Formats: sequence, C-alpha cells, structure tokens
Amino acid sequence: MAFDPDAAPARPATARELRAARRRAEHRQEHFAAKRAAAATSRARAAVAWDQWRATIRDVPSAEAERLAEEIATALADQIDHMTTLQGDRP
Repeated sequence: MAFDPDAAPARPATARELRAARRRAEHRQEHFAAKRAAAATSRARAAVAWDQWRATIRDVPSAEAERLAEEIATALADQIDHMTTLQGDRP
C-alpha cells in the first residue's frame, strides 16, 4: 500500500502514533549513521547516503520530494556524464 504524505488523514494522528513515527525516524537516523560510520570508502559512504535518501524521500511531501529528486537527478546526470567522458579518455 502506497503512502501519500499529501493526502488528508481520515483523523488526526494520536499522541501514540506520533511518538511511534518519531521513534521510527530516530531509529532510521541511528541505523544509517552507524552504516555511514562503518563505511570504509567514499564509494561505500555514497551507497549508504543513496540508500538513506531513498528511505527518507518517502516521508517528504510530494512537491518537495519532486524538487529534491530533480536536484539529485541533475547532479547524478552531471557526474555520469563526467565519468563517461573519463572512460572515453582511456586507451
């Protein structure tokens, strides 16, 4: 079941639900902080950052998520173009 952060809730969240959501967010943050700390290389840290981005973007309102995704897509496209150019320079 897909979650739409922009959809109006059927009812306001209870205090218990809000505490559970905060706890999940804190656990996710701790989980990825530990993974980043354990990452031995820049590539490994980039992979962890990408995983965290993908896990976190789901909780962002749609319009903001779209803007952030566009920024990431542009940055990745630029890096991919750069890497492709470097590969073309090899004999």
